Amino acid sequence: MPQPISVEAQAAEILAAIPPAYRRTVEARRKAGEVERWACGELVNEWVEEFGERYSRTAIHLAAATLYECTQMSVRDRAWVSREVTPEWRARYPDLHFHHWRACLNAKDPLELAEQVFEHKAAYGALPRVDTIYSWAKASSGATLLPWMGRWERLVSLAEALGGDPYCPERIRLVAAGVLDAAKRMAASVKQ
Repeated sequence: MPQPISVEAQAAEILAAIPPAYRRTVEARRKAGEVERWACGELVNEWVEEFGERYSRTAIHLAAATLYECTQMSVRDRAWVSREVTPEWRARYPDLHFHHWRACLNAKDPLELAEQVFEHKAAYGALPRVDTIYSWAKASSGATLLPWMGRWERLVSLAEALGGDPYCPERIRLVAAGVLDAAKRMAASVKQ
C-alpha cells in the first residue's frame, strides 16, 4: 500500500509544474494588487481626515469600495492596516506584504512579530504562510479570544455596513444604528 503524500508535498508538486511565464504573470498581478491595497487604505484615511466632518465613515468606505471595485469590508481592512503600519515600518521590513502586516497587527507587539517573520525569511529563504503568522500572533498576545469576541466585532462591522447601505430597508438600518449605539455606550463605559 503506498504511503499517503502530505498536502505540502502535493502542493510542491503542483507548484513545480507551473511554467515560468505563468509564474511571472502571477507575480506581476500580485505586485499590482499589493500596491492597490496600500493605495486604497491610504486614500480612505486621507478622505476620513479631509471629509470626516461632512460625510460618515460608511459613506467614505462605500465611495472607496465603488472606486476600487471591492467590498466595504475590504476597504475598512485596507484603511486599518495602512493606518497602523507606518511607512517607516514598511521600509524597515520591505519583504513583508500587506497580508503579512495584517497578520502581524494581531500580535501584542506587531514589530516584534514582523522581526520574527523577517528572521524566518533569512533562515528559511521564504516568508512564512500568513496562517502561520496568525498563529504566532495569537500565541504572542497571551489573550484568550473567546468566540463571542470575534462575533461581536463582526456584528459591529456588519452594522456599520448596513447602516450606510441605501438599499437596506429602513427598519434594518434602524436596528443596525441601535447596535452601533449600544457598542459605543459599552466602549465608553469600559474606558471610564
